[in-house]
Amino acid sequence: MHGRVDPVPGGWTYTNLSNEGTFQDGRRITTRAFNERLGLRLGHPVAGPELTLVPILSAAEEERRIARRRLGKRLAILGGVAAALLLVAGVLGLAFVVGRDDPVKPAGDDTDVLEAAKAATVKITAESHLLDDPSSTGTYHGSGSIIRSDGLILTNAHVAAPESPGLEEKYGDDVRIADPDYLLISLTDGMTDTNAPASYRARVVQADGELDVAVVQIYADEDGKELDDELHLPTVPIGSSGDLRAGDSVTVLGFPAVAGDGKSITVTTGVISTVLDDPDLGPRSELDTDARIAPGNSGGTAINDDGELIGIPTSLFADEGTTVTSGRIRSIDAAKDLIDEAEKEAD
Repeated sequence: MHGRVDPVPGGWTYTNLSNEGTFQDGRRITTRAFNERLGLRLGHPVAGPELTLVPILSAAEEERRIARRRLGKRLAILGGVAAALLLVAGVLGLAFVVGRDDPVKPAGDDTDVLEAAKAATVKITAESHLLDDPSSTGTYHGSGSIIRSDGLILTNAHVAAPESPGLEEKYGDDVRIADPDYLLISLTDGMTDTNAPASYRARVVQADGELDVAVVQIYADEDGKELDDELHLPTVPIGSSGDLRAGDSVTVLGFPAVAGDGKSITVTTGVISTVLDDPDLGPRSELDTDARIAPGNSGGTAINDDGELIGIPTSLFADEGTTVTSGRIRSIDAAKDLIDEAEKEAD
């Protein structure tokens, strides 16, 4: 739970309930009183979803509020451009997947395919601090896919290397997070679908902020000691996103915060709603989906019916002025050049 909203005389109060804390303008706060619309960003400070808290006021209070707004005193709402109070619940939280709430079967209904994908999906945890205030520290987590048995892992740049050039332009620079010293990697327990305690440390091999993709390599155990033996980790095969069409099935795996702070892997299914052309990244570089994505899914696994990796769950898209949201997946074909470079460097 990120926080609680309570009625008080003359308005409402937001109270932080997040272990990582709530931040206003880079400073940690415990409570924040408000009596007009208030912008609240949950989880990831640049890719996390924004909420608008709208206080319930009496008719007289509402008339006074409207009058004040006519005088030019505005607060930002979701997607608005006015200067606003920004509350960030937690230092980081990382992208999300949200869709159908009903129990769903994995794409293709192939248990072996799904179990293999689960085994290759990892939880990534790191400690960092605000660039503008190094004393403001916190822990965040995201997800990743093992693409090579020696511990090469594909994820998002905003998970592995949040200082990567291009991320500010993509998500804004309201809250900037420092690159962590290392990443902790937790494997999935195949018996319980929970993430085991961190087993390894990993470091960034390649990262591209504009693409929001990174490749990291396991190099030590969880305590930083050199590995004694070669790794033989489960992997997910890399597929192709070139032939994907609207209506094709997709299954998303990761460790979002909705599952007990990312303690259990989640599996959600949906379809590719549309294939998008990013003006900076080229044609068919982004996939829009109705599959459920939530904070912590960032960098995780998106597979087709054959269990092949077709993309990286990256962010949520909110249509300004509506309540419509959808998940965005970075297509795997757009990331293949970066993967090739990382493999050469890791060899």
